[in-house]
Amino acid sequence: MNDQEFNDMRTNIERVFADLYLIDIATLNADQRKLHQRSLSAAYLALVNAEHSTLGQLTEDAKTQLIPLALNVQRLQHEVSGLPTPYEKLEAVAKELSAFGRLAQLL
Repeated sequence: MNDQEFNDMRTNIERVFADLYLIDIATLNADQRKLHQRSLSAAYLALVNAEHSTLGQLTEDAKTQLIPLALNVQRLQHEVSGLPTPYEKLEAVAKELSAFGRLAQLL
């Protein structure tokens, strides 16, 4: 992973977070609200850690692990941006919560 790829990953995390943030929780039922909160929290933590991290500070092992995670986030960002309803976006992100958790730990 190079600096540009790292910056692209950070941008994709930000876009997914923004999509989640813009969901009107009044349109969600109680279970969906819980899922929204978990998803938003995971995306936020990954975003904050990415904002405070630079590629040069990461270990070689972390850089290697970031490559597949960055591809997951890129795919997810494209998928989420193309989904028509907030709930579909939420479900797509919820499936990738583990990726955001791993990102938050690595960064």
